[in-house]
Amino acid sequence: MILTLCALWLGLTPAWAEKITGFVLSGTSGEKVKDASVMVSRNDSIVAFGYTDKNGKVELDFWFTGKEDIEVKGLGHADYFGALSLDEGQRTFTVWLKEAMGDIRLDEVVVEGYKIQTVTRLANGQRFYLSKEAKNMKDPFMALQEIPTLISSPANASVKTVKGESPLILIDGMEMNTGINPILPADIESVEVIDAVPARYLAKGVAAIVNIKLRKERPPYQWVELSTRNDVPLHQGFGVGYFEVGNPKFSLYGRSSYNYTYRDNVIGNTSRSNTGYTQNYDWANESDNHSWLGELQFKFMATPKDYLAANLYYTDRTAETDSRGHGYYSDDVYRTAGNSRDDSRIFTSSVYYKHSFSDRQRFEAILAYNHNENELATRTEEWYGSHRFVNEYLYENCRNSGSLELDYSQGFDNGATLSFGSHTTLLSDRIERIGLPLFRHSNVKEYLYGTYSGTAKKLNYMLSLGMDATWLKADEAFNRYIRPRATGSFTWMPGKHHSWNLRYTYNNSAPGAGQLNPYNTSTDSLVISRGNPKLTPADKHQFNLSYTFNRGKLYLTPSFFSNLHSRIILPAGYTDGHGVYVATYANKGRFSDIGSGLSVSYKLNGGRIYTNFTWVRSFYMGLSPKDEYGIGAGFSKNVGKFYFGGNFSYIPKEYTDISVTRYLTPNAAMAQVNYNFSPNLYIALAMQYFAGYQKTRTEVHNGTFNSSTYTCYRDRGFRPWVLVRWNMRRHNERKIKLGKVLDSNEQGIKLK
Repeated sequence: MILTLCALWLGLTPAWAEKITGFVLSGTSGEKVKDASVMVSRNDSIVAFGYTDKNGKVELDFWFTGKEDIEVKGLGHADYFGALSLDEGQRTFTVWLKEAMGDIRLDEVVVEGYKIQTVTRLANGQRFYLSKEAKNMKDPFMALQEIPTLISSPANASVKTVKGESPLILIDGMEMNTGINPILPADIESVEVIDAVPARYLAKGVAAIVNIKLRKERPPYQWVELSTRNDVPLHQGFGVGYFEVGNPKFSLYGRSSYNYTYRDNVIGNTSRSNTGYTQNYDWANESDNHSWLGELQFKFMATPKDYLAANLYYTDRTAETDSRGHGYYSDDVYRTAGNSRDDSRIFTSSVYYKHSFSDRQRFEAILAYNHNENELATRTEEWYGSHRFVNEYLYENCRNSGSLELDYSQGFDNGATLSFGSHTTLLSDRIERIGLPLFRHSNVKEYLYGTYSGTAKKLNYMLSLGMDATWLKADEAFNRYIRPRATGSFTWMPGKHHSWNLRYTYNNSAPGAGQLNPYNTSTDSLVISRGNPKLTPADKHQFNLSYTFNRGKLYLTPSFFSNLHSRIILPAGYTDGHGVYVATYANKGRFSDIGSGLSVSYKLNGGRIYTNFTWVRSFYMGLSPKDEYGIGAGFSKNVGKFYFGGNFSYIPKEYTDISVTRYLTPNAAMAQVNYNFSPNLYIALAMQYFAGYQKTRTEVHNGTFNSSTYTCYRDRGFRPWVLVRWNMRRHNERKIKLGKVLDSNEQGIKLK
């Protein structure tokens, strides 16, 4: 692979930037238009951006290919959109803006055309621009709230799509997961939301991508942020501190946080029956947990073309749970009591290198090593009348993994882009339960991919293909397979405010260590929980057709989709010869689903309101269709020094082929108000789960086994929390704008 890349580099012709000067004039008076924004784009990518000076002049640096579009906005004038045309040898252009019709009055207000009203269609997503109001904010998560396809939470410092997906965050196209915090909104040039994920990221299980493009770096700076959040009365909370210091050549980023949960209380009732018995009992679980993480990252701009980053990450988590239950088993009394302790430690080290041959030609490499440890100890005592049974186990788990990622990208004069690369991964799990044989799980994977994107008149397209060769060993079971991955996305733009997108994705996912582990992880005498070492990867074909309309402050997207799942890994089970139910996993043949959705977002002055609806009908083999519905809504609004926000979502039912889970209350419901003492300090008060305790009922029907479990999450009730966040920035104009490009993707080893 490396030899192939080297050969390609040697065969490519280098490119260089050239200075192009533009003038913006008023079409009636010929006067020079000051502070007009001038943006040059090629194939939906911004190649140059600037503002005119007092003489109406702007200087831009980019490679002119004859395929560029230009957009000019000036106060008191109509927007100009068109193709940029230069005669041979000419490196200057003039744009004449028409004066806007009607009387424009300025009452001590500076008016700027909202870029939020401009949406650029990409082949696999859309590009949005922040308004001036959002750029003036000090919190990037608050600024991102106005992006119509995102749900950004300032309190939790998180970003999700309107579909509820947690996207991969990229900064200037480079991978990272939690690097939004250091960004000053004024430095954000655009935000790209990618729905059709290229093959490069399919193997990582990425469902969506948010790529935040920053303004060109401006050649020491300091940034510190401290925040804490705690429930009232005491239940959950955290404290976190960030810092970043450096100069145009290097910087050091650090993060440290502590999270805790005190008396997490869940109660419920379980009723089940099988051959020869019936059982009904009330139960309660109470847990405490705490975690700590520390992270350091060193970034070094060796030359204008070479960037290096090294990252160290460590986290330690402990969770303790006490449980109890009381009821009956057939005609006798049933009681249970137990406790468990789960300790996890994760260490990650990564090195990242990027070389830019030009603005259109670059190479990236990431070398990473991860070491995870987990200890899980559980003890349960059960009484069936006068008969006492003790079930206990101790699991000691260790995972070592390493990966090497290589990626090369080349842009062409016609605006098209080609990228390809490889991911090599080695993984080894060692899972030991006292008293049982050692379970070893190993995975060797080689993944090759390529992506080509371009444009043809009003059609943007992206074609991406990957090939995954995996050698998987789980205990005595051995699997090896070669599976393709593919994405095709086509966006047609019949008008400035309209677009259609058609996309197809084929993906597959290998089973996890917990799904493969053949040993019992249950301490329930009537239920055995274990994995299936013979599992094979699950396949999924996804088809999606969507229409997008945006005009002014309105953004609306209806969509239709269909999915075909084959060899899908789902919970399965059977009753053994002793009447004990064995809960495991299986490749369940195939099933399909169809559905539709509607997302509506409207920009307010200083805020936004949004809502979304979904409907899914699933077709399982041999069963009648199952329908699922979902609704969500939210709002945000800034009023002076106050910020108001809220959201809720509700999915009444979720199905598998053997079970149904009914949500008796909304899945999420929160209201929040912030007060900004200064641009760098605010306090927030939030009401979580204001609709009441979260409650669910899950029913399982499989052969002779029937089960119904009612759960009430007493910790997820009406409980306010208070958050205080402060940050300090000095000399931010000299910051290295490449952001935090490395982070740990490890989640540890989970058995169930």
